[in-house]
Amino acid sequence: MIYVTDRANHRVEVFDLNWNFVKSFLQLFPCCFDMGPAGELLVPDAFAYIQIYDEKDQPIETLGENIAVVNTKGWPDFDPKAVGDGKFNSPHGGCFDAEGNIYIVEWIVGGRITKLTKLN
Repeated sequence: MIYVTDRANHRVEVFDLNWNFVKSFLQLFPCCFDMGPAGELLVPDAFAYIQIYDEKDQPIETLGENIAVVNTKGWPDFDPKAVGDGKFNSPHGGCFDAEGNIYIVEWIVGGRITKLTKLN
C-alpha cells in the first residue's frame, strides 16, 4: 500500500501499488509515516500531536496532544522549553527503531528531537 499525506484536506490517502485509490482517513496535518515493528503506523501531525494506527488504520494511541498551541501567536516558532513536558509543538518527522522506541523531530526554534521509550 502507498500512503500519501493530503494536508490541504486534512487526511491520509491510501492507494494500492498501481495507484488505485483504496481509502482515506482523517488526520489534521499529517507529515510523514513510519511502520513499527508490530505493524503499527506512526503519523506525526504538525498540529501538535502524534497519532498511532493499527494495521487496519484505526487510531490506537495519541501522544503528546497539544492542539491548542496552534492558535498561539507566533506558533510554531517557540523555544522548545516553553512547550511543556510530554507535549509536542509541531512534529514533522518520526520513526520507530527495531525495539519499538519512537523518535520525533519537531519544526521549532532550534529544532527538537524526542525519544519515546517503549515500555514493556
